[in-house]
Amino acid sequence: MTVQQRIEIGLMAFMGMGLLLIFVNRWQLKRGMVGVRVSQFLAVLIVPALAAILALEGKISSDALTGLLGAVVGYVLSPLAKESEDSN
Repeated sequence: MTVQQRIEIGLMAFMGMGLLLIFVNRWQLKRGMVGVRVSQFLAVLIVPALAAILALEGKISSDALTGLLGAVVGYVLSPLAKESEDSN
């Protein structure tokens, strides 16, 4: 097994465990499965790991990987800017 394969398996396990933990948490709290914060967390959990796997496989270019990661960072940090404006 190559290092690349090990990294990809680790990223897939990371995504799977994250999904499992979210579903267990939501089930224990007896809440609905999809909320705003849950969907944000899923995006942060899945998109970067999936983009890394695709980049390792050579299916997307480094420019596309940079764009995807930049979009995730903007998505995560945009609520902070709104909270900052509201507090001023």
